Amino acid sequence: LLFEKELKFVTPIIWVVSITSSFVVYFMNSWLPTLLIESGLSYTQSSLTTSLYHLAGILAGPAVGYILDKYGIIACVSFPICAAIVTAILGFPLPALMLTVTVFMGGIFVIGTQGILTAATPMFYPTVFRAKGNGIAMGIAKIGSILGPLVGGFLMTQLALGQLFWVNSGVIIFAALLFLILGIYSRRFFATRVEEESTNKKQEGPKVV
Repeated sequence: LLFEKELKFVTPIIWVVSITSSFVVYFMNSWLPTLLIESGLSYTQSSLTTSLYHLAGILAGPAVGYILDKYGIIACVSFPICAAIVTAILGFPLPALMLTVTVFMGGIFVIGTQGILTAATPMFYPTVFRAKGNGIAMGIAKIGSILGPLVGGFLMTQLALGQLFWVNSGVIIFAALLFLILGIYSRRFFATRVEEESTNKKQEGPKVV
């Protein structure tokens, strides 16, 4: 069912985006506190700044929902693009205030990027197996949750901590491209679905009361 008709193209993209977005989120969860401490913040300041990152994620949810409903998936591509920029900036030495502001913006755009997928995935699947489609995508996303911290730990032996965030930025750019492809395809996908539903209603004819 997950690979019927147009879904044979949509489902794999959703799965890959699920993995990459979870990779980015859990990478940030694992390595952001270390970055903050190495930047000169105390443990208390690091904890507060990390909490600010997640607080920003709360604000991202309604924003993503509004943009997705009003403008569609393509407009939401602005989130991973901004997330890539902010994450790359975190790889450079920053003053404490600018670092805090950048982390806050990172929470909005990085966590917001994952929110796009959570909100958009059910839209692609018919009601009869919508929960299954969304549930499987969420399960597959855990691959990224595992890889994010592991890859970061491996790269720490090869790169400076700031450079890890540049690598993470590259992963986000890849996710942005996939979101763009999904957004462009979604226009044809939903147009085809509306056309099929209209045809089915015509074939059924008027209901007899």
